[in-house]
Amino acid sequence: DCSPAVLPILRFTLVAWFLRVGVLDLLLVFWIWSVAVAVGTRLLKWIKLEPGNKLEWLALSSAVGLSILSLTVMVLGGLKLLYPGAAYAILLTGSICLWPQRKSAVPDFSPQQRPRSGAMARVGRGLVWLLIGAVLLVILISALGPEIEWDAVVVHLFAAKTYEQGHGLRPIPDIPQTFFPKHVTMLFTFGMLLHNGTTAKLIQYLLGVLTLIAAYGFGCRVF
Repeated sequence: DCSPAVLPILRFTLVAWFLRVGVLDLLLVFWIWSVAVAVGTRLLKWIKLEPGNKLEWLALSSAVGLSILSLTVMVLGGLKLLYPGAAYAILLTGSICLWPQRKSAVPDFSPQQRPRSGAMARVGRGLVWLLIGAVLLVILISALGPEIEWDAVVVHLFAAKTYEQGHGLRPIPDIPQTFFPKHVTMLFTFGMLLHNGTTAKLIQYLLGVLTLIAAYGFGCRVF
């Protein structure tokens, strides 16, 4: 019986479950990725640099967009403006680039002819993709859980949390990397500002997926 007294409790339980399983973090990282691709694509088209295929375009535009995001967070950190409101303002501003242009923002790639492959080759390719999918799933589940890796706990996540709590950059004597923060630390800080450490770790997961996409795109062009 979902009486009016029960509905608020049910709603709170659903929200808590939604946050606990990391769905909100996944949506935030997907938003970050979408904005990064849109911003990177426009910049690449502006400088008339277009990759050889769609996968290379996706990897390169993502890298450009995430680099711009990292540098923006670094500037805000220097100005002591690292607040959640500023982080969401960056995403909302970048989302303007998601508005479709008259022409497609994605470069027009001509279809490539694939060589014919036998049944064994198709089975082998399917097994490889199955292995890659299984590994990515295991790593995703690991990213949604508590962090145990030394570098992440002691250096990158700790520095990002320190920046987030202090609303700006500050060197930590025991962590030399904080005297000139890395791109990944700035991206972790952005994830902390948006939600929590899980968001930051999923940004790292996104970087791994982009590396896989870049390697596959390079292989499609060369081989």
